[in-house]
Amino acid sequence: MRQSYRLLCLSVIIYFVGHISGFSVNLKDASIATEEMRKHFKSIDHEGDNNGLVFQKFFDSWKEEGEKKILLSQIVPVYLKIIDAISKMNLKNEELQPSIRNLKMMLNTIYDDLLKQTDLKLRGLNGLKTIQVEDVKTQHAAIKELFMVLRELSVMEDTKNQEVKKQKRDFQRKDRRRRYNTI
Repeated sequence: MRQSYRLLCLSVIIYFVGHISGFSVNLKDASIATEEMRKHFKSIDHEGDNNGLVFQKFFDSWKEEGEKKILLSQIVPVYLKIIDAISKMNLKNEELQPSIRNLKMMLNTIYDDLLKQTDLKLRGLNGLKTIQVEDVKTQHAAIKELFMVLRELSVMEDTKNQEVKKQKRDFQRKDRRRRYNTI
């Protein structure tokens, strides 16, 4: 059953990738392939229904498009590994192999066309953890860049404040209309 939940998440992730990027994912083929794999796991899984979702919890807190792209750039390779493991376990199952190949091809294409650059950027960000903060040259170079970083943060803050102000104005406008219509 745990595998079937993962496959359900896979179809949701394929949908999110297609939705975020405008990438044309054939959801019909994805649905058929994941359903075939779900049927297979229902027939062999005897652990019970108490298995939770694997990736859905991340989508609840990663809301913005950029965040989802980062998240998906990490989840899709995990799915590729899961599908490889399923494929190795089910080499003799001829009915399941076309679904495995279809999903694997779809995920590889999505990853290469859409998510690979995001993954590379994230790996580059992980390099920040190795910066030698005790090195005087590093400190000097970082201080030179500090104002630029603060300016970027200021722009982000201004954008957020403008969005909040717009939401507040919209709410007030709707509230005024509501009160006017009730008079």
